[in-house]
Amino acid sequence: MKMPIRTQWIFALALGLSSSLNAKTQLPQNMAAIGDSITAGALAGFKRTDAHNPLVGFKFLYFLGKAGYMHSLRAFESRSRSWAAGDGSKVLTHARRILKLNDFSKKELPVYNAAVSGSTSYDINEQVSSVLSWSRKELKQGAPDYVLLAIGANDACQDTNEEMTPASAYGNNVRNAVFKVLEANPNAQVFISGIPNLDHLRNVAENSWLGLPPLSTCKDMWALHKFCNNVLLEKDPRKREEVTERLLEYFDEIEAVKAEANARFGSDHVRFGREVYNYNFSDNDISIDCFHPNAKGQQILSDITWKKSWWSNLIP
Repeated sequence: MKMPIRTQWIFALALGLSSSLNAKTQLPQNMAAIGDSITAGALAGFKRTDAHNPLVGFKFLYFLGKAGYMHSLRAFESRSRSWAAGDGSKVLTHARRILKLNDFSKKELPVYNAAVSGSTSYDINEQVSSVLSWSRKELKQGAPDYVLLAIGANDACQDTNEEMTPASAYGNNVRNAVFKVLEANPNAQVFISGIPNLDHLRNVAENSWLGLPPLSTCKDMWALHKFCNNVLLEKDPRKREEVTERLLEYFDEIEAVKAEANARFGSDHVRFGREVYNYNFSDNDISIDCFHPNAKGQQILSDITWKKSWWSNLIP
């Protein structure tokens, strides 16, 4: 028998409410992040234009010259601005969105950011171990409900292309990390972020103005800190194309890991935000080193990846 229109409307509304409530009851009650300097929020407290300020610019250059680039990244981390696990007001992160969805009155969401500046995929096994140890101790469960992973920029960024991490090794490293999490908590949800297009970043920022003598442009800054030379300082477009191809090979490996994990642990436990690579970051999205995302860039990363999350339909 056909339902009256009013009854159909009430039934549909009830289904919608039920679906929404079910989604909310499945929200993660805790989370962790694994990755490199981007997820650690390195230099997210600066803008590229801060180089125009002698007090800020020369302080950064002094520390860079004295401690080296990697130590500078660790010294200037702004974890509260991490696109994934940040809890500050400058960036609407995954952690802040989940906190808002869970309970507006709740003051804290258990979050652990294990990301370490300078990490490659070879380093994430140690980070996973740290996350699982934290989860067992603080959460009394094998692994967090929600784990975000972003790794690969440092695997591709090297002095020469010959030093890049092979795609097969990268895939094994990511696979081991993801499976270790899911074996510890088969109900966990793991989100793997894509890697920004490094060659696009080079092209859009190399002549951007810094105004910090003798560093007039971003190209001058790159020559000073000598990071990611095979992209930022490489003049041969064919060699830079090899880096791009390697990144795309990394993405193929992630897709394979996602398919394998979802086949073993149940569908849709793992998602991949490849779209990060397709976004055309501008020179206004980068920090004082002309490479790492500033707070605006971190927000863009959060927005792009959140759209691929399990809960994007519940909150923008």
